[in-house]
Amino acid sequence: MTGAKEVKAGESAGDSNGRGSFSATLDGRTFCYGIQVKNIENPVAAHIHPGGPEARGPVAVPLKQPAKGDPGASAQCVRLSRSRADALNANPGNFYVNVHTAALPNGAVRGQLFARSR
Repeated sequence: MTGAKEVKAGESAGDSNGRGSFSATLDGRTFCYGIQVKNIENPVAAHIHPGGPEARGPVAVPLKQPAKGDPGASAQCVRLSRSRADALNANPGNFYVNVHTAALPNGAVRGQLFARSR
């Protein structure tokens, strides 16, 4: 995740110094994830959204945001609906994750999801 990957909306874009990573596993409907961020203000929210690299979408999966932004980390396991789990499993590239701060409510850092090859 980087601030440069955040889609511009009005005058807000991502934090140019912001960096982060996101990893997840999906086992049936159980979705376990970890978020790490650096060089951003304290996060106020984190989400997975549907959308390609140049698109913005509504919240699909709310995530536990890191308590701090330099550095910060969070992790959690949640149960997804069958349809959401199926959509993420079928094409993770149709979704992105971002971490929001008060100063950057549209997102400070963002990254497109992808499936790791087996």
